[in-house]
Amino acid sequence: MVAKVDKSEIFSELYFRAGIITAFVIILIITTSTGLFWIYHFKQRNIYRTLWEAEEEYKITLYSIGDAVITTDKKGRIKHLNPVAEELTGWREKDAKEKELELIFKIINEETREKVESPVKKVFREGLVVGLANHTLLISKDGREYPIADNGAPIKNEKGELVGVVLVFRDQTEERKSRNEIIKLNRIYALLSNTNQAIVRIKNKQELLNEICRIAVEDGKFPLAMIGNIDKDGFEISSIVKSDNNKISNIIDKGDNAIIECIKKEIFEKDKYLVINELEKKFANCINIINERRYKSAGFFAIYLDNNLTSIFCLFSTETDFFNNEEIILLEEMSADISFALDFMKSEEKRIEGQRLNELLNFTIENSVNEIYLFNAETLRFKYANQGAINNLKYTIEELQELTPLDIKPEYTRDEFVRMITPLLNHEKIVENFRTFHRRADKTDYPVEVILQLIERENEKVFLAVIQDITESQKIEIALEESKERFKMVVDNSLDAVLLTTPDGRILNVNKAGEKIFGRTEDEICRLGRNGIIDPTDPRLEEALEIRKKTGIFYGELTGLRHDGTKFPIEVSTVLFYDKEEKEKTSMVIRDISEQRIAERMLKESEERYRTLIEISPDSIFINHNYNVIYINPSGLKLFGAERADQIIGKSPLELFHPDFHDTIKNRISRMVKENVSVPAIEEKIIRLDGKVVDVEVTATPFQFGCENAIQVILRDITEKKRAADAIKKSEDKYRRLAENAQDLIYRYEFLPSRRFSYVSPSALKITGYTPEEHYSDPELGLKIIHPEDKQLIKEMSTDAEIIKAPIVLRWLKKDGTVIWTEQRNHPIYNERNELIALEGIARDITSRILMQEEIKRNEEKFRNLFENHSAVKLLIDPDTGNIIDANRAASDFYGWTKDELKKMNMSQINMLNEEELMVEMNKVRNREKTHFEMKHKKADGSIRDVDVYSSKTIIEGKEYLHSIIHDITDKKLTEIQLQLLSRSVEQGPVSIFITDVNGNIEYANPKFCEVTGYSLEEIKGKNPKILKSGYHTNEFYKRMWDTLLSKNNFVCEMKNKKKNGELFWESAV
Repeated sequence: MVAKVDKSEIFSELYFRAGIITAFVIILIITTSTGLFWIYHFKQRNIYRTLWEAEEEYKITLYSIGDAVITTDKKGRIKHLNPVAEELTGWREKDAKEKELELIFKIINEETREKVESPVKKVFREGLVVGLANHTLLISKDGREYPIADNGAPIKNEKGELVGVVLVFRDQTEERKSRNEIIKLNRIYALLSNTNQAIVRIKNKQELLNEICRIAVEDGKFPLAMIGNIDKDGFEISSIVKSDNNKISNIIDKGDNAIIECIKKEIFEKDKYLVINELEKKFANCINIINERRYKSAGFFAIYLDNNLTSIFCLFSTETDFFNNEEIILLEEMSADISFALDFMKSEEKRIEGQRLNELLNFTIENSVNEIYLFNAETLRFKYANQGAINNLKYTIEELQELTPLDIKPEYTRDEFVRMITPLLNHEKIVENFRTFHRRADKTDYPVEVILQLIERENEKVFLAVIQDITESQKIEIALEESKERFKMVVDNSLDAVLLTTPDGRILNVNKAGEKIFGRTEDEICRLGRNGIIDPTDPRLEEALEIRKKTGIFYGELTGLRHDGTKFPIEVSTVLFYDKEEKEKTSMVIRDISEQRIAERMLKESEERYRTLIEISPDSIFINHNYNVIYINPSGLKLFGAERADQIIGKSPLELFHPDFHDTIKNRISRMVKENVSVPAIEEKIIRLDGKVVDVEVTATPFQFGCENAIQVILRDITEKKRAADAIKKSEDKYRRLAENAQDLIYRYEFLPSRRFSYVSPSALKITGYTPEEHYSDPELGLKIIHPEDKQLIKEMSTDAEIIKAPIVLRWLKKDGTVIWTEQRNHPIYNERNELIALEGIARDITSRILMQEEIKRNEEKFRNLFENHSAVKLLIDPDTGNIIDANRAASDFYGWTKDELKKMNMSQINMLNEEELMVEMNKVRNREKTHFEMKHKKADGSIRDVDVYSSKTIIEGKEYLHSIIHDITDKKLTEIQLQLLSRSVEQGPVSIFITDVNGNIEYANPKFCEVTGYSLEEIKGKNPKILKSGYHTNEFYKRMWDTLLSKNNFVCEMKNKKKNGELFWESAV
């Protein structure tokens, strides 16, 4: 069977299937398109959210960062200013946008006031992070000036193209102020410390004042420090030191009336310190001088001597408002210390001078070759005998104190002796003078001359007896005869002509040498007289005679005449004297110096040739003889900065060279002296007179100087050569510093999605020693560098934004192990779910600030040690109560109480004054009416001691205290009392006594001496005893006397001297 196919049915089925497929394809296309659209929309939303978060983070960072931030486009026009930048520039962001950066960000050099190149230009030019040089000022819109530090960094797009610059800067005003205040206090503490050390070390007033001014300039960094004497009439500088080499400032040494009157009014009249923190306002009429010296502030602090204002300590500063309350308190304390030191010096000088005079008088009495006794007027028993008496009589002092004058004067009975001293006891006579014999312990007798005087003191009567052994008189006469014979022998055998002449030119006799020199016999020379042997036409002759007439002596050169009339140079020494008949005579010694002149001329010509070569040499040359510079040429003077040769001559070569080369110089000199060879050239450093150090090349050669060796030293200045080398090095350093310049460490640390550093500034290398790349590669490096003891501080930080934002001080361990102190400021970044996703922060190295603070603590400890370990007794007293606040170890040792016991005591328990009197004295110190007291203090064992107290007011933490220094003077006072009796014996003694120094100048003479000679003490003091010369004794006599005395032996003689009125008198002298 065959079936029939229906075509319509087949096509219907095919159309149905095609419709189903078409519908499926359309649905698939719609579904795919919808999915793709949803995916695209989802990605776009994520990109927008990410951009929004980034922009929000950028805004938060920009507007919350502690530093000022400015961003620009690639044309240098401003895009953003954060609030800090608005405050510093004076421009609001909306007003500054699209303006040129240089219009808003105006910067100049702080020192030169010249415009500084914009860091933005440098970034565009170099494409690198750049920073400002030091000492840059930002000029705000209203004209205010801010010291700033900044850096600029390029902003690049995804192609690395420069599209703008971000400029970060900060105000350094407070930072500078804090640092400068710490530095200033440190300088003042150093000044106070070193001044106290100088006070302890230096005993000379002028040296101390000079040293204090030097310390103020070198340690206190004041450009000018001076101490001057002040009174109602004006101001006179006694010590001044400046930090530069300019002449002394005209402010003071020209006596500027405005400043002087101000000092007198504020200090001299009101008795207080004077501080002027704005000199240019106070003294408008000195504005040119003040501006020239750049002085801004000045402090004037009173110095007292014996409670009287006598001097002013003047300090000038180049800083405005330099002197605040803390500096003023410290400097007032220092001026009080200076006052105390000067008081103490003056007291010590008086004490030492009094003690020296007493010791001198005591020594004079004790060591006099005359016998000096004190014996009781009633019992006649000896109370005192000097060493001269002990030596002469051969008794010990104990044996003599058991005897009376009758035991050593065999000529007298007791009745005869009493009868002789009765007129003295009845005041009928002042002095009894007589001759007798003394009997020694060995029963031998010797003749003496006795001067006896009654002395009454404190109801006690004693006799002072001064006895001279006159045994030596005959020996002296014999010695004089022998001296004449020796003199005659010397004259006869002298190689020089010796003549006895008269002032009118007559010649009385001449020796053999004179006959030989002039070629004439003695009779011929005597007949011709002076004009026959000395050229009367020589103009020097008249002057020589006039000098001899006025002074009694002449020494110099004249022209001699030989027998044939030829002239020759002679050296003449002549002296005027009086013979036994009181007639004027002259002695004359003449030496022929003809051959000496020829030799001198030849030597001079040779020296002139050598000196000419040296003088014109461009090299610096000096001669070293026995470590002394004896010559230096003009080039040498120029090299050392000297104006005159005497500024260098006499110095040791070691003084001219830097201490680093002293050992080398000594070794080279030693080698030249031993081996007599030159030493090769080496480089050394010299120190000019102005203190400047100069590089030189030195060669040295030994040569014969007289009979000794000397060294010629040649120096060549190689400063320019060194300077060229240094210039190359500095140029290299400048570019290296520019490349390595870094500011504070800026970083961003992310917590989500993973922990890592997303940014670390290049300054990380300088601050931590680690590069930014090392931070990027190790997310934990920021924690690793924190000091182990400070890691707990990080753990204690919470997620609270305010706590995180608070500054935190941490110690970091640098890569090399060095510990530094840092101050960090962090800003937290949160996402929309308030999760902490990052920290942006700035870390600053504050090590120098921490070290300065520690230095201040050490200085305070140093002052504590100065008080505690001082050898003098020191107490710190509360003037309101009299309580002892502190005491040093020396106080404990002196008083016998422990330090803790002393701190619980009141001064009324030590001082013998009653409480009311004690408070009066303490108030005098508080009011600066008095600083020196002599008091009695009680010790722990109950003993009472005489003490000198030096007290001054000091302020500690705003409260007044008294700083007292105590010296025990008990033994000194006892010694003074013991010396008074002997001193009075000399003063009232019947014997002429005077004392000279080693140069023969009179230091002391007693009243008897003045009575005998007719001279007052004022007329004789400081004069030589030769004013008493009568002309009777020869020069040999006086020479023998002084030679004997200088060899520490006694000289006994009889002398014929002349009084003030010309009257001659004989005296027995020892």
